[in-house]
Amino acid sequence: MGDDKLLAELIEDIYSASLTTDDPTPLLARVGQCMGYEVVGLVTARSRYAETDCNAVWGLDLQECQRVEREHNVSLSVITRGGHVLQSGEFAFREELVSDEDFRKLPFYHEFVVPNRTQHGMKICLENSPDRLIFANLARPLAGADVYRQRELAQRLAPHWTRAARIFRKLQQVDVLRRAYSDVMNM
Repeated sequence: MGDDKLLAELIEDIYSASLTTDDPTPLLARVGQCMGYEVVGLVTARSRYAETDCNAVWGLDLQECQRVEREHNVSLSVITRGGHVLQSGEFAFREELVSDEDFRKLPFYHEFVVPNRTQHGMKICLENSPDRLIFANLARPLAGADVYRQRELAQRLAPHWTRAARIFRKLQQVDVLRRAYSDVMNM
């Protein structure tokens, strides 16, 4: 019962966070703790507006994550399950996306994955649109983490987090339009 209450509060906080531009790192920490992971990062993996970027991370150095995303497109290299690219609201464990053998061959594996112990984890697709591809990357499972429980929690969390991400993007678009309108009126 405690897990259900914690998850309900977390979902409420995710929606609340979509209405603000506050630092999402404390929320990522709560997501990680709830889901049984030590690392959670938000990555815009493809965007017509900017290059691949780690937008926020808990459990790792943000600048290092940003560097490796820009140099190696880490999140884009592990997004396909059986020839199907993860869609908004879908999730998969890393082992379901790429074999251990193929994962070890990736150029960033020994440079970034091994030193940061991020070999195992989960990816939740928050947006897959023509404009952008956004992922929540969870890594470094806590000792004793139950994969079945993590899957159940992801099934419950993913639709809400995806909706909250859409709300956040819509509000950003409204703000851009408001600023453009204001600039035009001030001319």
